[in-house]
Amino acid sequence: MKQKELTAVGKIFLVVWIVLCMLIVWALSSIPVYKPTIINFTNLYTCEKVEDQWIAVSSFNVGQDIYLCGNIRLSDSTQKKEIQVRVYEGERAFYKHEIFYANVMVSSMDKAILVNTYLSPGIYEIQINSGRRVLGVVQVEVVSQ
Repeated sequence: MKQKELTAVGKIFLVVWIVLCMLIVWALSSIPVYKPTIINFTNLYTCEKVEDQWIAVSSFNVGQDIYLCGNIRLSDSTQKKEIQVRVYEGERAFYKHEIFYANVMVSSMDKAILVNTYLSPGIYEIQINSGRRVLGVVQVEVVSQ
């Protein structure tokens, strides 16, 4: 009689264990998988707004707002992504200390990014990064008025 009771308890325990395992698998499969937002920034150029149009320019006056234009595309167009804007003095000045650094939130709807800093006359390189990935580099000249 004891043997039958142990077998019945074992069967009940096994059924409960299988049901719990099935519930755990179902719960884990219903959790959405994280997908990172990937950003692509193509056709990077310096620009300014003239009558609701962004036009390409290669030089700016001291104190003038500097904008970067291009095609911003995110893997999820409903999201925003943080990018880094770095300004280096001189040509091909990578690995030197940047003179300006900012984190900027962008979306697929953005047409231009403001580089919000004062630059003295000279040649500068502006680099756009997403983490360690370089999205683009553009050269700009700042001239005195």
